Amino acid sequence: MSENLFGLTVAADKGLDDLQCQRLLSENRRYQEVMLQYRCALKALESRLETLNEEFSLQHDRNPIESMKSRLKSPSSIMNNTSYLACCNLL
Repeated sequence: MSENLFGLTVAADKGLDDLQCQRLLSENRRYQEVMLQYRCALKALESRLETLNEEFSLQHDRNPIESMKSRLKSPSSIMNNTSYLACCNLL
């Protein structure tokens, strides 16, 4: 039996008991909450930079920011960075 909850597939036939399944789901839920905060912070920063650029261009008739790009790091990249920082006692 498989269930897909919060983007996580939990298979009872893989030997996971209820406690392990509950732990995986709660960890995934926390991860989703952190990623939501990450996305919102990135959007807020983009919005603020766009506003500053528009204000500057009105006052000085030029745009200091030619273009902007943003990206969210992949989950594996985030895990690699946190593992590295934890290993070096930087977290």
